[in-house]
Amino acid sequence: MNVKTAIKLALAAAATLPAASWALTPAAVNALPAANIIYVSGSTATDAALQAWAKLNPSVDPNAPFQAGTYDLYKTATGYVLTGKASGIFAAHGVAAGTSIAFVKQTQGGSATGVHNVNVGLSTPGFSDILNASFPGSCAAAVPTGAASPFQAFNTYTCSQAEISVVPNAGISDEDPTSFIGTGSVSAADASALNAKNGVQVPFGVIVSTAMRNALQTAEGLASGSETLANVPSMTSTQLRAIFAGGITSWDDVFVLNAASGNMVAVDPGQTGSFVHVCRRGDTSGTMFATNINFFQKGCSKGTTGGVAAADAPPTQLNGETWTGGTGANDLGLVQLGMAFFAGSGTGDVKNCVSAGLDTPPADPAGVDTVNFRIGFVSMDQAPTLASTWRYVAIDGVAPTIWNIQRGSYQWLTEDTFNSTAASLARNGSTLASGIFTTVAANFADLNALAGLNAATQNAVALADTSNGGADTGLVQLGSTTLWNAAVPWTAGPSVSAGWPAAIRAINVAGKGPLSSVSKTYGGSVNNCNYPFQVNPAG
Repeated sequence: MNVKTAIKLALAAAATLPAASWALTPAAVNALPAANIIYVSGSTATDAALQAWAKLNPSVDPNAPFQAGTYDLYKTATGYVLTGKASGIFAAHGVAAGTSIAFVKQTQGGSATGVHNVNVGLSTPGFSDILNASFPGSCAAAVPTGAASPFQAFNTYTCSQAEISVVPNAGISDEDPTSFIGTGSVSAADASALNAKNGVQVPFGVIVSTAMRNALQTAEGLASGSETLANVPSMTSTQLRAIFAGGITSWDDVFVLNAASGNMVAVDPGQTGSFVHVCRRGDTSGTMFATNINFFQKGCSKGTTGGVAAADAPPTQLNGETWTGGTGANDLGLVQLGMAFFAGSGTGDVKNCVSAGLDTPPADPAGVDTVNFRIGFVSMDQAPTLASTWRYVAIDGVAPTIWNIQRGSYQWLTEDTFNSTAASLARNGSTLASGIFTTVAANFADLNALAGLNAATQNAVALADTSNGGADTGLVQLGSTTLWNAAVPWTAGPSVSAGWPAAIRAINVAGKGPLSSVSKTYGGSVNNCNYPFQVNPAG
């Protein structure tokens, strides 16, 4: 055989091999039948976990949702699409392996849209219009991401096709539907009609501007500017409740304990111009609900219980708004009695608000701010870098970490729910929506998926602590009885010798990973108004 013949045979053989066409190109996504597509509204806090699960490598994890080489991620302005050929885990719920499917998720309006809109059949904006004939042409070239265990290689397409409103087949909310009654049009009828299945725990934490963190460290006798866990400053839940409710207008009125002197010290002695600026979320946000439940029990008692103060710009109160840089009247509003509340539409808006520089007119016409002291709250799947101008703080002396959740000492978390009815799953001509949603809800909190996702939040609470995992944040699985390996006793603590950080975020390590030792679910009914209780007493 000569060289030319060998080359021809090799090329012919290569042509018969499965190629990139296995994955769903924009044209293939556009050609999908409506029966194979599900539209899901609601919470954005679990979007990262959903996308992490979607890209699992089936050679690493048998619960990977898509066959090898077939997963693609599509992104639009207010949503995304997970596509690929279904793996065998869908078969138990009526979706044959190898079936091309699309999970279309919108990211507008918060968790409440994953409750009321699903039950009553309300058209919801922000969905990718993948069946529009112009969709393929609106997508930029694929951007490949290489395989990195536990994830397979995949392509990301960014598409400019305008979003549309669709009546969702199902929804996701950071809290159970009963928590939302009275907000975002959610009614008791919505809560009782929906089948709500919990999937993952979403922890939350308080963040402050770096300048605020440094001031707290100084007042508490800690090393100002230090990034170690031992120097993470703390605020009390009592202080935070007053601040979030609008009862404290100046950091001069906030006193913290200086352990060295034994004295209570003002965070900003002499009031040098540090008015309280709070960066919150819109009312329909699951993060907003988690904050109100944790600090005020609002959403549990349906009477007047107090809560996080309203935004200065009333039109932004319900859904929040995009942070535009801190100089607009709607960003932090006019300084009223020395305080200002901004309502962000997303987590990024809260971080941008906390990180913003000093106010300038018209946001602060008096020019009274001389330091950048801001405070807000986010889900703990967020991580700063050394270049970021925001940091986490402890609450009541307990840092917001996975380790402290596993110890049972950090309790600000909720259990999200996947919400649907038989009628909702039959909408939009989708005959596979029920099987797709049931499979996703049962599997997306996969240990490997969360472990891989949480790798991005390593050392998030203390950026200089890189050795033992004790400063890591992220999402966690539901309360588990398999948290501790027999060789790693409960009392061992986060140390290298005890197997950390493997016991937090291990990939393919049996009996370890981002598991929780507590639950908010009692008797099988998901209720985020429950206080967390221990579910691993033998640990």
